[in-house]
Amino acid sequence: ISPQDDPSSCVTADPPDINILPGYHDDPRTADKLLDGVNCTCDDLHAWLTPFTLGRDHTVSVDFGRVVTLSMVRVWNYNKSRIHAERGARTVRITLDGMTVFRGELRNAPGNLASAEAQAEVILFTADAVILESLADNMDKLRTVDESDDRPAAAP
Repeated sequence: ISPQDDPSSCVTADPPDINILPGYHDDPRTADKLLDGVNCTCDDLHAWLTPFTLGRDHTVSVDFGRVVTLSMVRVWNYNKSRIHAERGARTVRITLDGMTVFRGELRNAPGNLASAEAQAEVILFTADAVILESLADNMDKLRTVDESDDRPAAAP
């Protein structure tokens, strides 16, 4: 399977995940989950968790295996629960082909599925009006899905 067929196959991380710690060997929170297509979630089966070591870089690399054009990156921080929201990334540097394109802080995830905007940090790499309009349309669609998911279930 090529990265074009399965984007999650082009993701690596250092440290890779908590399975490197004693007592862990089959934890599902591995780096391939970063691009598995399930973003607005509190489900461990679609999250990545790595051990934190103060003073050490913690890196994620994505190699698409071909030239691609990126208009934006949307970062969904660790969102298992409100109690675990502090586990997410804080200070981030994004490089493309060795050039830093973003350096800053990410907000914590809310620990619930309240809204896509509250969970996703959007980092734009374009000022093209057509592309920005398309991104806005897609975010509106995502917002509509979130709102429909927040409705209480009907009583039996």
